[in-house]
Amino acid sequence: MTIAVLPSRTQTLPDGCTPEFHLHSLTDPSMTRDARTQRTAWRLDHLNLWQAQIETLNHYQPWYPYDIAHEYEYDWTTDPDYCAEGVAFFEFDENGTVRNEDERSQSIETHMRDTARDRVGHRVVYQTGYVFVPEIAVQLGRYTAQGKPANAVKPDLIVMPSEEDLYVDKSLPPEERGPRPDDPVPELVLEILSESTAQTDLNEKRIIYETLGVHEYLVYDLGGKRAPDSPRALLLYRLDTDGRYRAAQPDAEGTHWSDVFDTRIRMQPAADDPDGTEAPVFQWYDQEKGYWRDHASDKQRESHAEGRAEGRTEGEVRMALRMLDRVLPPDADRAAIEDYWTQHGLPDNVDDLVFQVMAVPDRWREVLDMPAEHTSRRN
Repeated sequence: MTIAVLPSRTQTLPDGCTPEFHLHSLTDPSMTRDARTQRTAWRLDHLNLWQAQIETLNHYQPWYPYDIAHEYEYDWTTDPDYCAEGVAFFEFDENGTVRNEDERSQSIETHMRDTARDRVGHRVVYQTGYVFVPEIAVQLGRYTAQGKPANAVKPDLIVMPSEEDLYVDKSLPPEERGPRPDDPVPELVLEILSESTAQTDLNEKRIIYETLGVHEYLVYDLGGKRAPDSPRALLLYRLDTDGRYRAAQPDAEGTHWSDVFDTRIRMQPAADDPDGTEAPVFQWYDQEKGYWRDHASDKQRESHAEGRAEGRTEGEVRMALRMLDRVLPPDADRAAIEDYWTQHGLPDNVDDLVFQVMAVPDRWREVLDMPAEHTSRRN
């Protein structure tokens, strides 16, 4: 009996090496356009064997519409919609060379995830798959190369209607939960364009999200993705009353109103990147506070506020001690008082307490209401 074996590629990833290690140098002659066509044809003639090989993968997912037009390896794939954890997306050009990934995209995704969660909570999920009913894939004519409905997509970021709409695994923190195949439709989807996915994101996926009823669809061009000279731009499509997407026009400042975030949103160059060569920052406008916010800036503000509060407390303690120095008896433990006030804060009525100590200096511990154990260790 002859057993058909999938034609091997002439170059593979060495054991123990991650895909990222080869991302900028990997050339695989079996991944040229002609070679991929031949491999797809072979798979089509040996579907059962190919399916058996797929099922041996440790990240195999029975519900996913695997496509014979793509490669699925132990830690990489050529399928842009495959969403197994730990599996990197590789894109080969017609010469079998891996295209360099724009690393700014990953930075945008993580920063936007954190900023969006600050605004709407942990119903924000990124780098996860979303599965819809096969009937919609059939309606849109979206099939795998072997003719099965292609009913899975992998958006860069999604916002679900509520945190309850995410799969709850009690062993995972809320930020690591993801949608289930039967979950409600996301309220918002973000796709960051690349040269190879731009037309798919702007056309095919836009129609998918419109058909599903995703209320807002955000598309971001880092520059040169829609076309060689396309400028940086955040595009927003919103469902109209007829269930069709309409492109929202930015205001004079280049910002968009978002129904999902219930405020204006924008992509802004990072504060330390005035030339805009690095990844921009997603921001939302806080109407109450009157300024634009993002996760990193909020953390910086918190840090500055804590520093100012700490400095103010130290200054107030020093001022109160200078007043107290005039009335404390010689045997009073000034260092213990300073230590206690620095740790616990000044009493609200510190001025009154100083005057009371002036009247009965020998009873300073009682008047200042300091625990005996705090001073006894020093006296």
